Order: sequence, then C-alpha cells, then structure tokens
Amino acid sequence: MSASDNKEAQLEEITVLSSIYGDEWLLVNEECCTYALRVTDGCEPVRLYLDFQVTYVESYPSDGPPLYDIGADWLTEEVEATITSELQALYDESPGDVVLFRWVEWLREFLVGQSSTLESLCTGPSSEATDKAEASGVGISGNASETGQAAVAVGSPSDTSAPAAASSSSGQQASAMGGGARRAAHVMKNAAKLPLEKCPRIIHGETLTDRKSVFQPHCATVETAEQVKLVQAQLLTNRKIAQATHNIMAYRIFDEAKNAWLQDCDDDGETAAGSRVLHLMQILEVRNVVVVVTRWYGGVHLGADRFKHINSCARAVLVQFGAVQEKGPTKPGKGKKPSHSK
Repeated sequence: MSASDNKEAQLEEITVLSSIYGDEWLLVNEECCTYALRVTDGCEPVRLYLDFQVTYVESYPSDGPPLYDIGADWLTEEVEATITSELQALYDESPGDVVLFRWVEWLREFLVGQSSTLESLCTGPSSEATDKAEASGVGISGNASETGQAAVAVGSPSDTSAPAAASSSSGQQASAMGGGARRAAHVMKNAAKLPLEKCPRIIHGETLTDRKSVFQPHCATVETAEQVKLVQAQLLTNRKIAQATHNIMAYRIFDEAKNAWLQDCDDDGETAAGSRVLHLMQILEVRNVVVVVTRWYGGVHLGADRFKHINSCARAVLVQFGAVQEKGPTKPGKGKKPSHSK
C-alpha cells in the first residue's frame, strides 16, 4: 500500500468516525492530523473515562498502527500496559486495515468492566441494566392473549406459528416490552399515513439464538430516506417484531445526482449498536441498502456478545441479499429458513 493509499484510507476513516461519534470526535491539530475522543463507561453520571488522542502517521494503516496517547487520573502503569498490549493485538489481527473504531469500542467495553468492579453502582440504566429491568417485568405491559410468547422468530409478517425462544410460562418476561415496542407504538400510530404498498421487498434472514436471546436480521433495497421509513413501518406491522426488545437499524444510500452518501442509524435502546452496524456496512462498501436487526431479550445478560451477534446477523443477511460477496458459507445460527415479504 502506497503513501497515497494510506492517506485515502485515513481520510475515509476520519469521515466514518465523524459520522459515528459526531462532535465527540475532535480535531486537535490539523497540521499534525491529531484527533481526540473522550471514551466513557456509559454510566449516568460518568464514573470512569479515558481521554484518547490519536495522531495519524504516514505509515498507517499499511505498516503499523497510528500514534496514540491515553490519559486519566485513575490510570496506573499496569492498566496502561494492559491497554497498550490489547490495542496492539487488535491491530495485529488485521494488519493493514484501519483500526480506530475497534480500538474505541474495545476501550469502551474495558471501561464498562472496570466500572463494574467499583463499589458504587451507576445511577443511570445502561442497555444491559434495561435488559435486567425487562426480565423483571419492568416496562410497558402487553396483552398476553395478543403477544403470545415473549420472544419468537419471524418468517413473514403473516406467520404466527414461529417457535418461541423463551417460554411464555415466564409471565413477567412475556409482558415485558423494550425500547422497540415503545418505538413501534409511535411508528404504527402514523403507519396508516404511509403507502405501505410501495414498500420495497424485504428479506428476512436466519435467526441466531444465544442464552434464550434471539436475533434476526432483515434487509431491503432503498434509494430514499422515505423508503427506509416504509421498511421500518412494514416490519412493525408484524406484532412479534413490534414487541421485540430492540430493532436496530442502519442504512446507506448513494445519491448519484449529488455524488454524496446519505446514511444514518438507530440504536433503538441498544447503545452504539446502530453505529456498529453502519460501520460494518461502510467497511463492506454496500450501497442503497437498509438493515434492521431485531433482538428479543431472553432474560440472560450477553454482555459484549450481543454486539457480535448483531453484526454477525447483519453481515449474514447482506451476503444472503447479494449486497456483498462472501468467501465461504455464512450461518448466523439455528433457526428458520429465510423468507421474503413485500
């Protein structure tokens, strides 16, 4: 990879990180190409943070990682050595590829782990804390006769016979509805105003099950933001999807007339999940596609594994859809065979 190739990769990475982190991704020194980001543990109020500063060098990413510096009052030499080792290992996993997004997300997960060892508990709910509340029956209650099982895989919007991923005998779980259900209520309130008959064809990918949580991806071709709304609304006409804990969404559209990208994402209560899916789509260079990954929480915390499953499902449905080329077979997990809906 030449110096010009490195520069192009750096500029693309800077654009992606600016899209994901917004104003948090700060330009410190334009001449030296130095950026800074405060990485936190996600608690409210924040209990642990790291100030992460990175300087792009000519040899990155082809011949080595960028220069970086980390700082925090609580940082010890031992912890700093651990971080340094892990960041280098992440680069070594894919030498020659840009790595900053993976670095930042690893640092975030590391801070979450460090924060959990402290004596005091965070006062604000993280996504996993929200999951715990849902498992205890906290949230918007649904009608058991209408919702059926707590978590079920979908085949097509008319399918009502899909197997349950978590037993409905757990009454509190069956009535617990997460951020997806609350958002669904808002979207479906206005669904009558949308021309759903014009909704693009949607592909439903295979389900993945881990510790009673079920994940399922959905994908469609879109050329406008209005079509993205149609896809979301159409999916939410399926009550199983509407009552899921999360419906994580990301899309990328290339505007030929403006020679520009239109892209956005929605975490739907699963912090940073949407931006991770969008980043995956950027890496895979897909265009004119929307991906939605539905998660039904099963009552057991998955930790960072939930993000791995979300991205795995997203990649699998993109391959199935033909948006990317897969070198080998991709099987996100056991479940029903994919189906289509219009």
